[in-house]
Amino acid sequence: MIMSAQSSAYAGWTRTLVVEPRMPACYNFLYCIEALAHRPRSHDTERMASCIFCDIIGGTAGATVVYEDESVLGFLPLPEGRLADGHVLVVPKRHVSDLFDATEADLHALILGVRRVSDALRSALGASGVNVLNASGPNSDQSVFHLHFHVVPRWKGDGLWTWPAGRSEHRVPGDSAALIRKHFAGLGGG
Repeated sequence: MIMSAQSSAYAGWTRTLVVEPRMPACYNFLYCIEALAHRPRSHDTERMASCIFCDIIGGTAGATVVYEDESVLGFLPLPEGRLADGHVLVVPKRHVSDLFDATEADLHALILGVRRVSDALRSALGASGVNVLNASGPNSDQSVFHLHFHVVPRWKGDGLWTWPAGRSEHRVPGDSAALIRKHFAGLGGG
């Protein structure tokens, strides 16, 4: 389903968006077609001109910021994308497309930010736990091609189910564990 939308969260820009109908209702996010069609690599630039998260980081698009340090920003998703009260997106300030594009320093700073936000959700909101969710790369249902983690507070009996409802139909030929171990052995890591 393709539609055109204008939103103040996108600084008045008109974007072509697609609603991904095959995802569970709680994950019915808007997907930017231009992001799905083009997955930029970012090591040569600090911020991408067409990235909404870079716009938020740069202050040209609005967001409700709840956490910030020198490398990481934490903000609330748009209301229609929130899985729970207190759902926070944690992103690196440097444009990084996904896990595969990130440096170890990016990941270190990002996971520390995720931990700090998680601690705040327990302390400030009384959450008993959190789910930390990420989608990276093609076919993962990544919605914005700027690395981000969803930190979703959880409470007993909250009615949220975060595990996939089924199994992937894709089958790897051979022993997947042996193939993974072989990969690491070839890197000298294992």
